[in-house]
Amino acid sequence: MMPKLGIPVVLGLVGVAAVAVGCASSGRAAATSASCALTRQDSTLLAGGPLFRACMVDDTARALNLTGLRTDFRPQPVMGEQCFSAVVEFVVDPRGMPEDGTARVITSTHSNYANAVLAAVPQLRYQPARKAGVPVRQLVRLKQMAAVVVTASRVGGPPSRPPSSPPRC
Repeated sequence: MMPKLGIPVVLGLVGVAAVAVGCASSGRAAATSASCALTRQDSTLLAGGPLFRACMVDDTARALNLTGLRTDFRPQPVMGEQCFSAVVEFVVDPRGMPEDGTARVITSTHSNYANAVLAAVPQLRYQPARKAGVPVRQLVRLKQMAAVVVTASRVGGPPSRPPSSPPRC
């Protein structure tokens, strides 16, 4: 025979069970929220006011002109394909403009390419991030890639044909 439990005990057990199920199913959310927090490196960016990562806002900043982004990058010619990539991070202000002095390289395959991407950041325009309907500063990550194909042709001859498909990086 099962012992009788009072209503407060039953409600308490139901509450504990609900929390346990919630924790088990939100393990990913907990991991995401931990990775969502601003880091010690971000503290220098707080001088400009409150700052949010994409996971902290209701509407994230959206790039308006990435397709026209021009980087001034001239790699040393090497026969064959070369792929370059860089991930940069910077603050987009409530007007949708990258803030001066906030861009930094997160990763890159070539420092000159990373510098070219950093130099191009001021060209960018964004739909600003919003939190509770108010435009806010958001820390944005941008990944850029470039593929270079170098081919040879005879002096005075026709140029060599480009590859039939673009290089895959």
